[in-house]
Amino acid sequence: MEKRLTSSNKRIVEFCGLMESEDLLKFIGRNQSVLETSSWGGKGIDQEKTRQLLNEYLEPYQFEITKDYTTPNNIGNNHLYYIQDKDVLDDIETLIGRIAINNLMGYAVAIYQEDMDGKRIGKSYLEITARGVKEAPNEKWIGWNQYIQDNHLNWNLNDLEKEREIRFIIRQCIEEEILQVENGYIMVIRESADGSTVWYPTTYEQVIEDLKNERQFQVFRDALYRRQVLSHQIDKQMEASKDTLQQVDKSKEKQESENRKQVFQQSLKDMQEVYDKIVKFNKEHKAPLGTEKYEYELYVYMKQNGLNVHLAEEYENGEFLKDFDYGLVTGTIYGYPDKELRLSEDFEIWSKDGEYFGAYSKKDIMDKLDGLNAEKQKTLLINPNDYGKIIQDMVKVAKASDNHTWFLEPEEFLDKTYAQEDLDELSRDLQSIKEAGVHDMYSIVEMWDDWKEADEHGEPVATFHGAFLDLFAKEKSQSIDKNLISFNSCTFEINLDSKDNGEGCLKWHNYFLTDIHNKDHFYIIQIVQETGKEEPRFSLEKFEKEEGSKLYLGEWVELEDVIKNSSEIEMVQNKLIELSDKEIGIQNEEIKNIEDDFEELDEVEK
Repeated sequence: MEKRLTSSNKRIVEFCGLMESEDLLKFIGRNQSVLETSSWGGKGIDQEKTRQLLNEYLEPYQFEITKDYTTPNNIGNNHLYYIQDKDVLDDIETLIGRIAINNLMGYAVAIYQEDMDGKRIGKSYLEITARGVKEAPNEKWIGWNQYIQDNHLNWNLNDLEKEREIRFIIRQCIEEEILQVENGYIMVIRESADGSTVWYPTTYEQVIEDLKNERQFQVFRDALYRRQVLSHQIDKQMEASKDTLQQVDKSKEKQESENRKQVFQQSLKDMQEVYDKIVKFNKEHKAPLGTEKYEYELYVYMKQNGLNVHLAEEYENGEFLKDFDYGLVTGTIYGYPDKELRLSEDFEIWSKDGEYFGAYSKKDIMDKLDGLNAEKQKTLLINPNDYGKIIQDMVKVAKASDNHTWFLEPEEFLDKTYAQEDLDELSRDLQSIKEAGVHDMYSIVEMWDDWKEADEHGEPVATFHGAFLDLFAKEKSQSIDKNLISFNSCTFEINLDSKDNGEGCLKWHNYFLTDIHNKDHFYIIQIVQETGKEEPRFSLEKFEKEEGSKLYLGEWVELEDVIKNSSEIEMVQNKLIELSDKEIGIQNEEIKNIEDDFEELDEVEK
């Protein structure tokens, strides 16, 4: 195995941050008894058990403390180990620093970090004593900014969070076989001198730097999303026809897998070319996105052999001018080019008033939709006057603002509007509200424990998301009448479209639920009745319409994942089944086009 030793790996900063975290202190504290060992001299902390426990904590972050000592000169109870970065390609052993686990006199152990040159790094070190775990300051630490300057390192510490997101996307793309790794390099598409595109070996670090370009990052994220959606649909189809699939020859399965792999790789290349053409088009017309006169939209229409991508130029009044067909690609592109797209692996949640609450996974939807669990919201009566100064002030700010996110800035502490005691009170208030039933309180309000640390990082002391104001709103009612149905604090009008798929082997009903308060948000609930099955399957997809666009973003979920209350589920299902025998026409042609797209996608996948 190739070995690489480096003192220029910025990941050592992330490692030190983990070693200085409150979570690690609590983790060791809970498991301190596991580390103890007995000898003739009495109880003490076992260094090997300490190394193993630290590795258990570090594993999700792709770090490991090596088993072998860094040198044969480890004397007595002073043991020095290498810090290994596991987030690498082809298992290249990358050692980025050293960590000491040293027995002090008696029971205690000290744990501190060094760089590969033996210099102590980090603002503190750990001591495990008979009284528990504590942090002790590294008095000689000069800080990361001075360290970077003294060692002539080209590190930007402001993009650590973005790099973690990029690394996660790259690893998923490799796992899903969208990206290929050869001999420690990632194969990517680059433009040659003659203007053609070629596959080119690129280092992991260079790909990370490339993906800091938002447009490049979006291409990869879109490709990953499409791959995961298609994989999920394929998995569901395979599960539904498991008996038949067991008879399929293994060589055929291998060929199908290889074909899918080629499709995904080609789609990544095609999408990149489409984006490049759009950028060129925008430059030629000298009218960047967001201008008052007009903006360009990327329309995607599903075809049996791929997607037709049309670039349309429209004036502000909606007059259609031109339509440019840039050919076929093998994947789906959503949203405006050169504009951050909202599509992600998570579910986008918006209120009926247009408030954005964030992107969350399926399991979070019920708790996050409108910021509160629907069951809890019916009984919670939260009065801001029962809480501290910051809560009361931020409620006033939120009510007086048209924004959907509000910030508590360090300047408000610098000018003495608030003090650290007020921030401590806010922390206690959030815990109190959580215990009252708002279980996701720390997602609704995110905060630093120390306002000075927030100021040092150039970040808000606290961020209050849109759901914060809803905590103090009046109770919302739920009702059902005729073709209206209510759940999750929204009221919807139902339209039905029933289809027979193929030779009667499968029948489904698509219910288009339009939010009567916001026509740009709607759901599709699908009831699928399979041949030979008595009970139908329910699934739901939420869509949100981009202003001025025909594009809808959404993700299929199970109905039970969105509507948790059993009586409410039964009410919804009974109402939908009742409507399934009626001939309710679909008047909205745009929604009908989307359904046709889904059908054609299904045919392509088959």
